[in-house]
Amino acid sequence: MNKVSGRWRPGFPDRIRGLRRLVFGSALIVMVSLVSAEVSRAVGRNLIGNPSFEAVNGDIPLHWSKGQWGNLVADFGYPVAGHTGANAARVEVRAFVNGDAKWYFGDVPVNPEKEYVFSDWSNASANTVVTARFRFVNGSERYVWLGTVPWTGKWRKFRTHIAVPIGAVSMTIFHAIGRNGYLVVDDYSLREVGPASRFPRGMVSFTFDDGYRNVYDDALPILDRAGIRSTQSIITGGTFVDPNYITRAQLKVMAARGHEIASHTRTHAALATVSVRRAWDEIAGSKNDLATLGIRTVSFAYPFGSYSDATMSLVKGAGYVGARSSDEGYNTPSSDPYHLLSQNVNNDVQIGTVTGWIDTAIAEKWWLILIFHRQEKSPNNPYGNDPAVLRQIVDYVKAKGVKTVTLGQGISILRK
Repeated sequence: MNKVSGRWRPGFPDRIRGLRRLVFGSALIVMVSLVSAEVSRAVGRNLIGNPSFEAVNGDIPLHWSKGQWGNLVADFGYPVAGHTGANAARVEVRAFVNGDAKWYFGDVPVNPEKEYVFSDWSNASANTVVTARFRFVNGSERYVWLGTVPWTGKWRKFRTHIAVPIGAVSMTIFHAIGRNGYLVVDDYSLREVGPASRFPRGMVSFTFDDGYRNVYDDALPILDRAGIRSTQSIITGGTFVDPNYITRAQLKVMAARGHEIASHTRTHAALATVSVRRAWDEIAGSKNDLATLGIRTVSFAYPFGSYSDATMSLVKGAGYVGARSSDEGYNTPSSDPYHLLSQNVNNDVQIGTVTGWIDTAIAEKWWLILIFHRQEKSPNNPYGNDPAVLRQIVDYVKAKGVKTVTLGQGISILRK
């Protein structure tokens, strides 16, 4: 299972947030889901020329280019010892301030009616980032963040499904390092695996993390009036006695009104950073806490977007049918239900960006999961939103007639 793991992001480092604004500020039109099972459909030929860097073109590999941006020094090395075969490609960054550096292959044609699987192998001294660049019929480009590959000190495989947005004609993928350190890459693969998988229609989910009191006071009336059922991801340890959070009685009112109650652990622990025993107590314990209140929960949300392969196994073992991450993107019928992608509606996200996400979900027939936190007029809190913003988003969803689902309902549709 090759998933983005251990990404504790309590405040999103500036360079990561900058990359995500680049990628998602103009309405991301791609969905990526990291998968753990082998592809069951027939796999086509590798679309990447010279995928293992064995063919040489002067002092660089044939069909490959060097790339860098920002304020840093990048030293490119080729050939170096590979994962398989004789050759691989290396880049080392020093004097890093911002930006990234990478090797990348020339654009290859892609078809929005098809689905693709990408993989590569890497060895790095730090976490690295994988991004796709799509080119469209009208000449425009979009950059799509695909995931982070955590540092392990040894060769590691990254693998992902990619659904191509409508209008895209070609793509390349950047596996980049955006900090001081080295990255060696080898054995790239991009293959068509069959028809693009889409839902019968686009879907949107409204999810709220942590269980804040102002969500109960200010968000629920807006959602209830619109007939939208949200997913409320609740921290169960100590939350109900803190005046900033909902009470047990209010939690039961939420559930009685049809809002889904999901688990968000007992103490909001960054699960990839704690012991297996502690993670199990957080994951299974919160489910049991809700059960003692008469609430059956089937879905889970990773605090801080922090998870690992082991974490996902624990979530599955605890009886949850799926889990939402904080990794950005959309979901399709081929998505991993334990690694659902989402979009964060923080206070620096413009309403036009959110309506663009919704339009994309409708046009592409994908599932968009929106994440909210506090409902308050607080420009100093990145996780707060003016309730008027939520009202605008709800009004837009209703005007567009897009289907709204809770996490549990969406997972049920995905699993069919």
